Amino acid sequence: SSMCARGRPFPYAGGTADLQLAAMARGLAVWSCSVWWRLLHIMVLSSASGASETEPLEVYRITPNSIAVLVPRHPSAPQDGADEEEGEEEEEEPSDEAAGVEGRPWWWLVAQEDGADDSLPWESLKESFKHGSGRGAKEDTGGGHLYLFGSDHSDASAHDPTAGTFHQDGVAFRALVKTRCDDRYLPPKASFMPKVLPEVPKGKCVLELTSLKPLTKYRLKLFSLEDGSHPPASEPHTPAGEVTESTNSTFMGMPVFRRALVVMCIGCMILALFLQYREHKDALFGGPYTQMSDEPLAVEEHKEEAAAQKTSDKLLAIGKHVLLALTMFLPLIGPVCFVIFSRITIGMRLSHIASIRVFQRQSQGANASAGKRQLARAVWAFCVNLIMLPMNMYFVQMMCLTYGANWYSAIGMGTAANMSFTGFQRQYRCWQEASGLEIAGWAPAIVLSIVLLATRHENRSLATSLRRQRARTEAMLNRTPGGSKVYHAVCELENSPFGDASASLAHELGVKQRLFWLVLASFFGLLPHLWMVKRHDAAILSRNGVAWVTGVYLVNTIGVTTRFLEECHRIYLTYKRHLKQLALFQALSWQETKETTLCDPFITRNWDIARARVALKDGEFKLQPLKLENPAESKVWWHLREIMLNELQADHLRSDVMVLLSVTFSVLAGVFSSLLMYVMNQVTSATIVSGAMMSITVPFTYAVMKRRRDVNLMVGEHTNLLHGVVAEVNMPLRPQRPLDTHLQQERFLLQMATLIERQCAPETMASFTITPQLFSGISLAMLLLYGTMFASSAAGSSRSSTEAREGGRRAGGNGR
Repeated sequence: SSMCARGRPFPYAGGTADLQLAAMARGLAVWSCSVWWRLLHIMVLSSASGASETEPLEVYRITPNSIAVLVPRHPSAPQDGADEEEGEEEEEEPSDEAAGVEGRPWWWLVAQEDGADDSLPWESLKESFKHGSGRGAKEDTGGGHLYLFGSDHSDASAHDPTAGTFHQDGVAFRALVKTRCDDRYLPPKASFMPKVLPEVPKGKCVLELTSLKPLTKYRLKLFSLEDGSHPPASEPHTPAGEVTESTNSTFMGMPVFRRALVVMCIGCMILALFLQYREHKDALFGGPYTQMSDEPLAVEEHKEEAAAQKTSDKLLAIGKHVLLALTMFLPLIGPVCFVIFSRITIGMRLSHIASIRVFQRQSQGANASAGKRQLARAVWAFCVNLIMLPMNMYFVQMMCLTYGANWYSAIGMGTAANMSFTGFQRQYRCWQEASGLEIAGWAPAIVLSIVLLATRHENRSLATSLRRQRARTEAMLNRTPGGSKVYHAVCELENSPFGDASASLAHELGVKQRLFWLVLASFFGLLPHLWMVKRHDAAILSRNGVAWVTGVYLVNTIGVTTRFLEECHRIYLTYKRHLKQLALFQALSWQETKETTLCDPFITRNWDIARARVALKDGEFKLQPLKLENPAESKVWWHLREIMLNELQADHLRSDVMVLLSVTFSVLAGVFSSLLMYVMNQVTSATIVSGAMMSITVPFTYAVMKRRRDVNLMVGEHTNLLHGVVAEVNMPLRPQRPLDTHLQQERFLLQMATLIERQCAPETMASFTITPQLFSGISLAMLLLYGTMFASSAAGSSRSSTEAREGGRRAGGNGR
């Protein structure tokens, strides 16, 4: 009533019912017309401007320095599951049309800090897009460090919005051609990296702005250009998408952890060096450590027997040393374990230098100069290892951060928290620049290096015991009537295999040989990268920080390969000398006579024995073969045999380990490369490296195993010799000696034959006696594996060449 009192009442507030209905009909008609007019106006404006309503952008990933959004996938963009190699070729060899922007649709993503001026510097954006579009039709290839070595650092100085995020006047600008839109959230299958990125929805792809400020709110706008050559004259009023998001705070744990890890690796290296230097300084500088022990002879003999009993456990000791040394590669606690077990990685190397110093002080003439050369090489290798050991530890910790990202996140260390989507793509592309062997192949090289180091250490301790035993046997030989004369005459033969001088000459390699092994090892270390350059068109000097991967792999591989090749050559020369020694001993043990000879007891390498008989006959002392029916000469024969077996045992451990390594690495490399080639259906760098490695290990294994087999056969023929001598002495119609002397000597020879039969064979491999059957089985298996891998590689190479030619013909047909 108050409203009616103040003004004219509503039409339906009073009056008759007909008037009220008429008024309500007129009001409904006016409201309907206004609604339809508004809808028609909106449709006309939308069709005239060609723009759609702004929709909220879907955010994919936010880091302290980047914001990634999801945009619709263009129909011509590569679909999910597209072949990676085709995508790589498409990226590496873009056509002329793909290098420009004419006639191509583009996404423009622009970000401003929230609260800044709403208007965008549209003219500046168009100018930067115009200048950068000639280079940036390809996907983001900006620089920066790989996630493999730390968190992502996007390229903040990019001047090309089509290749990276462009920053100007407080605006972040990124332009991406729609046909290059990326949705790769899974790492390459062959990389074995963990899945960290969330799944990209089907029909979507990712567009990202990088180099943003942490903890800053940004307003993102997405613009859709159907033709990059004609951008809009001014900023469209209705962008294709818009969202306001804030970047995260920087995860400070990772940078601090990396710096702390660098300090820890270097500090632990210095601490380990200091501890081991204190232990070995007396030996290095001629202190009491070099003095001989004054313990009684009985105690020394007891120690020698104990050492001889533990010879069979040397392989287990080497395995224990390797496992303890590898603890320096444990995640987080590796550097601490390196200090705890530094007596293996640092102490053994200092012990080797100390032993060379002792040898140098006790040597004169040619041996002294050889000692200086050995000392220089040992010091150089030690200095290189002082640099490489902390670098390897740091590299392993970074590998653990990469491959164990999910595990580190579970304990509160989000290793991927600072990593942008673009950084992950750079990480994935590192597999186009570096081979998988370059990233992880140095690990077997480090294991091999530790095995060689532990073998040298254990062999040195065994050789010390064997030298004492040999000195005692030589003293017994010199006390035997005629023993010193025979031994002196054998050692003074031209190029005699007996004596310490011949052993030192056999272990000394020339400069040309060492240079040859170094060149061969360098080529072997470069093989994976050269294969990537040829097969995948990678740069010779790797980009994106991958050069460090190649460098670490190269230094580790060259060092251990050189040592391995030198050790193989040294063992080959050693067994060549052992066979010559055995042939000379066989020639000195028996002489064929027409009257009393029943059969030749020496069948193995009979031609070498015949040449040794000629050398004994034509030598300075005109040595005649020993008559084993004579008690004194049979005793000389036994002591001379013990000296020869002592020298065989001195190199047994090294040869055993090297043959085991050759067989193991050959089998593992051959099987792994064959399986990898079967899975990937192409020849990989692992196949090339395995083939090159087996080209050395297979001939080495065959040559050394053959000689070790012959050593066992020649030593086993000594029983035939003794039984043959007994049979010849008891031959009818032969002059008889006094019965007591005859029976005593016969029993002595038979007891020696029984003792030889009960002795273990001098050459074994992992406690298995090297017999002709074992030699044939191992040689045949390795040759079959090598032939199979070679045939598969040839078939895979021909298939790859055929596919490349067919691809070239298809490309030529499409061009025509």
